[in-house]
Amino acid sequence: MKRTVSWIVGVPAALIIIVVAVANREWVTFSLDPFSTTDPWFSVSLPLYALLLASIVLGMLIGGASAWFAQGKWRKAARRAEAEVRTLKSGQGSGRHAGEASGHSLTSRD
Repeated sequence: MKRTVSWIVGVPAALIIIVVAVANREWVTFSLDPFSTTDPWFSVSLPLYALLLASIVLGMLIGGASAWFAQGKWRKAARRAEAEVRTLKSGQGSGRHAGEASGHSLTSRD
């Protein structure tokens, strides 16, 4: 199923990228100096499709990194829960049973 979906999405995406690359082969100058158009302090000339694809890749990297950092608290909670489960399964819960470690007692209190 995953393989079929990846083909259904991947082939049209690849065709779109190829069409954009063929249609935008002109060279453009990319500059980071908004004040001097004649002599910018940094500029690079490259095909327009390369600039477009580089922008997409950079956006994906930045978005992925920000999502990864935002999910850090959930990964930390999962690691703690996994460590707690391992501790309780191995019986090292400071000599207590798993129920007592969580604050529940199996004996009745009269």
